[in-house]
Amino acid sequence: MIKCEECGHDNPLGSIFCRQCGGKLDIENIKPTLEPKSKMNIINLVRNLIGGIILLVVVWIIGSMAIPQSSVNRILDEDGMKKADEKLDFLLAKIKGKFGENKYTFSPDELTYLYNAKLTASETGDEQSYQIGNVYFSTWGEQVVILMETKLLGVVPVSFSIKGTIPENSTDLFVLNAKIGHYSVPRFMRNIVLDKFKAAAEPSSVQQIINGVSSFAVEDGEFVVRVE
Repeated sequence: MIKCEECGHDNPLGSIFCRQCGGKLDIENIKPTLEPKSKMNIINLVRNLIGGIILLVVVWIIGSMAIPQSSVNRILDEDGMKKADEKLDFLLAKIKGKFGENKYTFSPDELTYLYNAKLTASETGDEQSYQIGNVYFSTWGEQVVILMETKLLGVVPVSFSIKGTIPENSTDLFVLNAKIGHYSVPRFMRNIVLDKFKAAAEPSSVQQIINGVSSFAVEDGEFVVRVE
């Protein structure tokens, strides 16, 4: 509608004179203002650029989450596996109340081998959501780094990792950082990653060790387990 400036009457579009007072309508004031073509091109260019940047950021985040971190395939030779097996046997015997040492030391390679080959099945977890592949243990100074490789929907390879410290005389891990792939997860979303590791700690053999030892620690790049 076109409002008459003289009497305020609304007239249909296309009217030249007001149908109520007969005054001439100011058609020029109701015409849409056309932006210069060059200005519109700049606006569209900026809009497309911002859209492209947002798209790249989203792709980068998704890619960082979906591309697994590079992990070193730690392989012990036959003699190394035999020594690791013996340590585990002595540790389990001590936990069951038999004779044995109060302190056992495992290298990251030994712990990685024992966890994947002896303490857990090759794959666990809900096949409809994700499958646990391998879990790798390493250290960073006095900190613990654990990397877990999984497959979302049983197909898409993804890695979750946590880094933390073990309080003195404790079997708990105080998490310092959590990642999905190469993407650091904000603190308020950290449980998304930690929930994945709960399944990795559920096997009865792992729980038996956690419940049976008095403390874990990282000393000189190795994992030290103490049993009272």
